[in-house]
Amino acid sequence: MTVIVPAYNAAATLELAVRSVMRQTMPDLEIIVVDDASSDATCDVAQRLQLLDDRIRIERLACNGGKSFVMNHATGLARGKWIALLDADDWYAPDRLERLIDAAEAAGADMVADNLAFVDSHAKLCSGTGFPERGVRHPVDLDAFLEMSNPTARYDYGMLQPIFRADFIRMHDINYYQPARIGEDFYQLLCFFAAGGRAIVLDTPLYFYVEPFGAISRRWAQPNRSRYRFESMLETHRHFASLLAERLSPRQQALLRRREAGITAMILLHQTHECVRKGDIRGALHRVFRAPARLWLIISRKLASRLRALLFPPQGSPVPDPTYLAPSHALRQRRAAGLAALFVRQGLPGVGT
Repeated sequence: MTVIVPAYNAAATLELAVRSVMRQTMPDLEIIVVDDASSDATCDVAQRLQLLDDRIRIERLACNGGKSFVMNHATGLARGKWIALLDADDWYAPDRLERLIDAAEAAGADMVADNLAFVDSHAKLCSGTGFPERGVRHPVDLDAFLEMSNPTARYDYGMLQPIFRADFIRMHDINYYQPARIGEDFYQLLCFFAAGGRAIVLDTPLYFYVEPFGAISRRWAQPNRSRYRFESMLETHRHFASLLAERLSPRQQALLRRREAGITAMILLHQTHECVRKGDIRGALHRVFRAPARLWLIISRKLASRLRALLFPPQGSPVPDPTYLAPSHALRQRRAAGLAALFVRQGLPGVGT
């Protein structure tokens, strides 16, 4: 099992993320931390953690390549049967890997994922989950994936945090699209399903996802971020819609067009908002009257969602302590060594024989 942790200027959050992997109930794993040419102390944090756990490998890139480059580079180095991703500001529940891999193996799946617990880092509260938790697992194919691919929704399947069977993605040459700097996970998953990948999704939230824009605090998690780059997402979307067109059914192509309309609506909504913010009423009206009715239906739903969030903000729930429940790998090793020594002293068969 390999867990890849892409890290760029993540000194403040990396330790929490990596320790959540170190404390997994599945001990047989490697952790590849890739420092994407950070300008802060990210590498120092990674090296300090490496001293505590020999399962950690560190890759330090000379030039910033972005998440897609990092994932492709680290996947080429991975030795595990399964490959998982953990963003450097998120973390796992202690039994996440064990539960998901057990489910995937039982189902004969090539990919497994789970629900997300949304975390508002400023409010320090969980603001909800990606979808309702009912204790079931869902088989997911290309049609189901595209059905859940609405970019104007708070959650869609492009936000899944998948664990892939390594031999499947290598056999089908499924890589991250390196020009993409936003939405890259969606298009890797799209290629996975287009290649006939079998997947299951558990509705239990075992992945703690820090919201870029907090649903409770209404603040960006990263101070230097003020918006999503939807123009870049649209360019990537059109690339894959063209690339896969001949392999998709008419219904699947229609679902991709629906996603493109949603991305276009978000671009227009942001442009209109910027015009209003700058006092450019003429520019705002120009965009309003230029928008087709279909786009404004999407935009009106998005505005209604934002208004509800402002009037009735989610109350949130406490964020579980990610360091509880499972002992660290190092502590398990010390306990096992102590038990083995006891067996040897007592002359009993067991761990030490």
